[in-house]
Amino acid sequence: MYYYKLTVAYDGTNYCGWQVQKNNETVQGVMMMAAKALFGENVTLTGASRTDAGVHANGQVVLMVSEKAMATYKIPLAFNMHMPRDIVVIKAEEVDETFHPRYIRHQKTYIYSVYNGPHHLPKDQRYSMHYRYNLKLEPMEEAAKYFIGTHDFESYSSIKKSIDQTIRTIHDLKITKEGAMYRFEIVGNGFLYNMVRIMVGTLLEVGNGRRKPESIRDGLERKSRKAAGKTAPAKGLTLEYIDYLQGD
Repeated sequence: MYYYKLTVAYDGTNYCGWQVQKNNETVQGVMMMAAKALFGENVTLTGASRTDAGVHANGQVVLMVSEKAMATYKIPLAFNMHMPRDIVVIKAEEVDETFHPRYIRHQKTYIYSVYNGPHHLPKDQRYSMHYRYNLKLEPMEEAAKYFIGTHDFESYSSIKKSIDQTIRTIHDLKITKEGAMYRFEIVGNGFLYNMVRIMVGTLLEVGNGRRKPESIRDGLERKSRKAAGKTAPAKGLTLEYIDYLQGD
């Protein structure tokens, strides 16, 4: 068997997420059709992140296992010729059988984009949320500090799980502003269902003055979905890249 690590970018607007679904078009489903055309039936694709419907990626990592070999420099071009233009294989690397995109220790970086002007420009509409209310950067930056570290993020997930399944570590959370565009860059060792979108939705309420910055800490302690803010729309979220940590 041959093992390849693919770096993949996609516009998630027209897809029901990454993972194959029976009656819906997904990114994995489209890539599987291309892979079978290139490598035959005995091929598998495993994504590092099961991005939700409407979520984008610039650095999704996919493990492809195939009985047939192909030069790595040919793989991106071959895939891209068999797929629509909103899914692109950027790079292919040969790896050994010990590589697994989910189980090897890694960090994921997500970026959430929020447009805070009166008119949501067409070029931004597919990739950012339009937030019409006033925002202040400083309270959001203060609130973001409460997320950093290892916490129980049950309040910031849409699915009920046992406590040992909701512990996650946020390594960094930066908020930048360029003109009317805010970008929330969140780095962590893993994320619960809708976790990033709920974190951003909550920070926006802080920025608008509806919540105090310390409400983030209170939300973490309460372990209740009602303690957090609304879930921000999927279209503003992009899986930017995944770092695999050396020595593991």
